Order: sequence, then C-alpha cells, then structure tokens
Amino acid sequence: MQDAEQIIPNYWGIILIEKVSNGKVKISFERRAKLNPYLSFENFVALLTSEEVKKVAIDQPAVMNKYSKLQIRKFFKQDVVKLLNEHLSLNKKREIKHFIRLTLKSKINETVH
Repeated sequence: MQDAEQIIPNYWGIILIEKVSNGKVKISFERRAKLNPYLSFENFVALLTSEEVKKVAIDQPAVMNKYSKLQIRKFFKQDVVKLLNEHLSLNKKREIKHFIRLTLKSKINETVH
C-alpha cells in the first residue's frame, strides 16, 4: 500500500480489494479521490458524448449569440468543445464542469445498480 501511495498521483483514490478467508471479498476505501488538477476544460467536456456536448452548447447564450442550433448540430464534437472553451467565462466553465461531474456520476450509478 505504501509503495502505491508513493507512485500514484495524490489526487487518485485508493481502493483495496482483498479476498478474505471465507472466500468473500473485502473492499476498503483507503484514500478518497480528488479532482484532477491537470484536466483542462476541453478535456473535461470531451468526456461527454457528442450529443451531450452540443446540448451544453445550445444551452449557453454566449454560444447561441454567435451560432444557430442547426449550425451547432452540424459541427463535429471537438469543434463544439473549442467553441465552449473560447466563448465561456471561467465561472461558466466551472459550472459546466460541475454539471458534467454530476452527469458522469449518475451514469456510473445507473450502471452499478
């Protein structure tokens, strides 16, 4: 465990899984994950599907003032991600990152349950 803590980034969580004597599995959470400080806004938004990225863009007045819904729907995902990065304020980017985190967590929860 100590070797792993020295190798992996400090923002990664650590989950230990061990087989106990009766054949069952014991899971223990040794360190809680933190936000990756090196993940850019563009990389974060790119975690969404193309349709989700376009919906986020369509919901942003700063983007809609320059492009129509039809134009946004015709763009490639990476182009929409760049538009969001160029046209949104830092505060709006933080809000969107928070929204994406919640979206991804709910997808994970749906998959697990």
